[in-house]
Amino acid sequence: MKLYQFKTKRSRIILVLLVIAAGLSLPAQAANIDLFVGNLANDSVLRYDGVTGNFLGTFVAPGSGGLQTIQGLTIGPDGNLYVSSWSNGSIKRYNGTTGAFIDDFVPSGSGGLSNPDQVVFGPNGNLYVSDRFAGSIRRYNGTTGAFIDTFISDGRLGGFVGFTFGPDANIYASMFNGSQRILRFNGATGAFMNAFGEGQPPANSAYSGLVFGPDGNLYASRYHADRIERFDPTTGAFVDLFVPTSSGGLAVPDYLTFGPDGNLYVNSLSGNSVLRYDGKTGAFIDVFASGGGLVTPKGLVFTSGVPLHAFSADVTLDFGALPNDDTFEAKGTFTLGDGSDGIDPLTEDVRLQVGAFSTTIPAGSFTQDRKREFTFEGVINHVALKVVIHPLSEGKFKFEGSGAGAYLTGTLVPLTVRLTIGDDGGNISLANGKAKFKKTQP
Repeated sequence: MKLYQFKTKRSRIILVLLVIAAGLSLPAQAANIDLFVGNLANDSVLRYDGVTGNFLGTFVAPGSGGLQTIQGLTIGPDGNLYVSSWSNGSIKRYNGTTGAFIDDFVPSGSGGLSNPDQVVFGPNGNLYVSDRFAGSIRRYNGTTGAFIDTFISDGRLGGFVGFTFGPDANIYASMFNGSQRILRFNGATGAFMNAFGEGQPPANSAYSGLVFGPDGNLYASRYHADRIERFDPTTGAFVDLFVPTSSGGLAVPDYLTFGPDGNLYVNSLSGNSVLRYDGKTGAFIDVFASGGGLVTPKGLVFTSGVPLHAFSADVTLDFGALPNDDTFEAKGTFTLGDGSDGIDPLTEDVRLQVGAFSTTIPAGSFTQDRKREFTFEGVINHVALKVVIHPLSEGKFKFEGSGAGAYLTGTLVPLTVRLTIGDDGGNISLANGKAKFKKTQP
């Protein structure tokens, strides 16, 4: 049942942030979540109900704004949809509510961009784009779209498709040719760190999609082997074959993501569908989405559900002398948005992002006392966390969160602060002038 609207002493480096997004003007909406899927057949984006998988209509019209050979999709900090247009080397931006074309956020060829594939907003709020045959990941200003630099350039990535940021704020990129491994790069500098993939069953198959799961492990789709593998996020060692070969009719898996329900969703290119698997066991559940003329699905992203009406936070980041020795504290309030059916941390996942750090606290992890205050205290991915959520008044809550042993290097202004509880969530990109660095990061 949901909680409804109330109807050693050593020198350290301190960063204090004041994040206020009060009184946001948001349209009333039902407490639902949508799934956007790219349709390569006609370069459109289709919209499905994020709970039932029912086809709801075409969200981005075929070829809108000059979209050619659609690939990756992501939703930006501004709530709009960003789509890679492979054939003309650009990133298109569409209104996140209507699907109308806004602009070429990254114009054709900007910074040498030729064949963009995956698009990801990093922990620092900037946009990272994989340039498939250039073996590069290019970085663009997350607010203006201006080219910043070629963040990663590595010949081993020639022809690669997918990459993602890990909980450690580093970049994990999948090789498509050669020895077919997963490479890890420093998320702050772009320098190569190490390779993943030791111990996995032999397969002459490239990696395509990559995603970190709620358990902190890395999940990777094998493009020609029709399966999903799982890897230890720290050692890079193979854990298991999470989704067995061709399970549920899986054929040429590409992009994949974990949904709000904690289950795994995978684009099956040859199956012209999005398949759903149990997020804990890997067992096939169903063909989640396939209607609306979907042919060769490319890219998939869930909307965040009901946005918070107001969100404010006071955040302190404390950088230690060593990696993975950083701490943070966050305190603030939030008000549920119109259409929300309430929150219940006892039965819903709680996701928190502060700069380069992000984590998911699985449903069932919180406790509740007689004052109706929700508390989680424990260790996730080697980070000691404490999060408290306390009801104040109708639809308004106070929250406090702290973490020790985190990796915060790479946290820059503008940075993203995000809180999501079930299908209710809010985020803000902290602008220049709102952060105070007493010293630079180590």
